[in-house]
Amino acid sequence: MSGNDAKVLLDLNYPGFQSELFDLDASEAKKVFKTFKKLANMTWNEVFRDHGLKWEAPKSVPGKFTIRLSQSCRGCS
Repeated sequence: MSGNDAKVLLDLNYPGFQSELFDLDASEAKKVFKTFKKLANMTWNEVFRDHGLKWEAPKSVPGKFTIRLSQSCRGCS
């Protein structure tokens, strides 16, 4: 199985991420966790093709990628 066919593995243990996650209001946190649930059931190929997740490489941070977690929240690799 190639890396792109592998299931997405979520690691939510990064302290900076946790701090921002815990600061979200309940409604926004619910949307983010809904996206986590979706991601956990996808392969990387599916993530790359999913238009709602809006996978992109910001020009301001070379080598990093972001993904839409909710309408107002993005996650970074």
